[in-house]
Amino acid sequence: EVFAIVSNPKHLSLGYDSAWNLEKWENSQWIILDKKKHTNYFAELPFLAVYYYCFSFPIEYYPITKGKYRITKSLWDKDREIKLNAMFEIN
Repeated sequence: EVFAIVSNPKHLSLGYDSAWNLEKWENSQWIILDKKKHTNYFAELPFLAVYYYCFSFPIEYYPITKGKYRITKSLWDKDREIKLNAMFEIN
């Protein structure tokens, strides 16, 4: 499991749901990985104005091998999408 803490220094009211992707760097491009099993998603949560958001990403649902990965997730400031990426490497 990977955890990410997102800082919100402007104290914006941001909304989000449970959707996210795990991507692997292969052949000079990011490839979205398929899950090994189905997981449920929850709908968008109300817009909350907090200073930090903590997300957990259960990467055990994906086929993980050595390589460079990134997690992608979107937050929303009203109608404006904010795309976040967090990269990590498995050796």
